[in-house]
This record gives sequence, C-alpha cells and structure tokens, in this order.
Amino acid sequence: MKTFLAFLLVTSLASAGLAQDDSAVKKEVFDKALATYENYYANANEHVRKSAVDDFGDVNHPLTIPVLLEALKDKSEVVRESVGPALTKQTSKPGLAVMTQELQAARDEETRLVILETFKTTRPKVAYDLVLKLSEDKNFAVRLVAAEILGLMPSEKGKSERALLELLKDRDAQMRLVAIDSLTKLGYEDLVDLSLDLMKNDKDWRVQATAIASLRRFRLKRTIEPLMDAMENGEGRLRDDAHQALVDITQTTYGPKPEVWRKWWARVKDGFTVPTAEEIEEQKKREAASNAAYGGKREYDNPFRGVDTKSARILFVLDVSGSMKDKLVLEGGDP
Repeated sequence: MKTFLAFLLVTSLASAGLAQDDSAVKKEVFDKALATYENYYANANEHVRKSAVDDFGDVNHPLTIPVLLEALKDKSEVVRESVGPALTKQTSKPGLAVMTQELQAARDEETRLVILETFKTTRPKVAYDLVLKLSEDKNFAVRLVAAEILGLMPSEKGKSERALLELLKDRDAQMRLVAIDSLTKLGYEDLVDLSLDLMKNDKDWRVQATAIASLRRFRLKRTIEPLMDAMENGEGRLRDDAHQALVDITQTTYGPKPEVWRKWWARVKDGFTVPTAEEIEEQKKREAASNAAYGGKREYDNPFRGVDTKSARILFVLDVSGSMKDKLVLEGGDP
C-alpha cells in the first residue's frame, strides 16, 4: 500500500516536471531490483536480509524509499541499522521529495531520526522548511538532529540563524553545543560576541570550551583580554584551552600563568597586531632552520597515551608493608 501511495506521489511530481532526473534509474530496472530484493528479504537469516537492504539501496529510484522504510520494522537490529545508509544513496530530486514527504508523515521517532540522519549527507533543499520546523519539535532527539542539519544547509534569509539562537536558550547543554557548532558552520556574523558571552556566562564547561575554540579560530585582538580572564578563572581543561587559544592568537609562548600574560599585555597592548597566517608560516620556517643547526627541536612534553597532562601536585605512594622481603620461589629456579 505504501509503495502504491509513493507511486501516486511520484506521478504527481512528474506532472509538475520534477521527476525528470537522470540520476534515477528507469522503472523497469527498479521492478527487476524489487523482485530480487523481495526474494532475499524473505530469508530467515538476518544477514541475508541486511545484504538485501544494502543492495536495494543502490537502486536510486523514488519507489525504493518506502520499501526501505518498511525494513525499519524488521525484528533484527542489524537489518534496521542498514536502512539509514541505504537511504543515504537515494539522491534523485524526486526521491528526496518523497523522503521529505515520508518524514512529514512519520510519527514514530525511529523513522524520523533515520530520515533526518540521511539529510546530513544529502542536504536536500526541498526539505529545508520541514527541517526548520522540526528544530522546534517536542521530541528532543528530533530537535537535536534538525539543529545539526541547519548548520549543514544554506540558510534562507537568516531563518536558520534565528532558529539556532533560540536553541541556545535550551536548558540542555547538548542542544546548546549543537546550536553553536551549527552557527559556526554557517559563519554567523555575530559569532565572536556570542562566543565571548558563552565563554563567560554558560554554566556547562563543554559549551565554554566550544566558545573558546571558536574564538581561537577567529584570532582577533579584542578576544585576548577575555581569554586571559577565562584562563585566570577557569580550571582544568578550560584553563588549558584558554591558554592554548592565547598562544595560537598571539604566537607568544608564556605558560598558563595569568599574571605573566597580563604584564606582557600591559607592555605591548597598544602596538600589538595579531600575526597573520603568512607571518606565522615564515616564523615556523625560521625556527625550523634554527633548530636544525642545533640538532633538531627537543620535545619536553610527556603526554600519556597522546594526551598532555598538567598537574599541580605529586602523589607519592610508599609501601611500608615489608612485602618485598617475602621470598619468591619459582618453578625451575630463579632466572
């Protein structure tokens, strides 16, 4: 029944001139592929059914979509998880229109999320208004994915930015994180001021860290003092992030000590200009040449499993149990 309804939809799209898309396979190719799919999907083995879904996803045709969505009802999680990647391969204009209609009609969370996840890759213009609407949906997971997609699609007349700014007021930090990330991807013009505000006032350290990362990318002089404040007031990861941002922006290699940075800034502030990318590259070349003359650069950091750790304290563990005095007898003698 669903396939028949989708066929009616495709017919109406064709009459509107939207179904002329060379990327979609011909109907006779679809019919043959459908027969093969139905044969293998009837198999009791979940891996055979998964393979059927994978292969049928290669058939780029609007009628493929409702058939694949039916597989979301499969009792096997292995099969259900294969539906999303298969749908991502449906890229014809009429196919994307059908998928948008399916998303609008869907009521269960799984179907809505699977289709939305495919839109991260296909980014169909026809779905823009619906994605915008879903960013206000009652379902948190749906809102979250919609917010992420808005950062991947071109904004229309500032609609995406306005929706994402509203989501920045959400009580859930994960939503705020996605919102600022999407605004960054869109190149939101007031992102610097927004990031400064979030760095100072947001209660979640992850949002603050994202704001610091945003300021680090912009490399503006007016962000240097606020980053010094963040380094002074922050703890742990945030303190280190603010310090690294300052090093990157100023190309000054002081350690994470706010008082040192403030003395330096008071001395150079008036005449300071942020080094350009070209100037930084030239400086790196000079440093490399200088280091080469002394046998190469020495590394003093000691990362643990690739992660730099900075500690203000040392813990000594002293074993006073006397266990080292216990005699150990090994089979075959002491090596």
